[in-house]
Amino acid sequence: MMKAAIFGTALIALSAGVAVSDQPGPDWMSADAVLKILNNEGYSAVTELEADDGHWEADATKDGKVYELHIDPKTGKLTKVELKK
Repeated sequence: MMKAAIFGTALIALSAGVAVSDQPGPDWMSADAVLKILNNEGYSAVTELEADDGHWEADATKDGKVYELHIDPKTGKLTKVELKK
């Protein structure tokens, strides 16, 4: 009984420290393709590009301002362009 309690506590402690991140889908455009699209749209200094909640998400600079961007993973269309505060 004591071993089961210790194992359960250890399992809970380990699971609390594990973060699960999204992964690009098999039919998504590559990260390199997204970077090219952003460059063509005038964005530079992409500091973050990751798969998140079914889209590519990036932080990038344009005209000296930093934006949070959401990119459709299949078309490359910008679906959110928000100035970061």
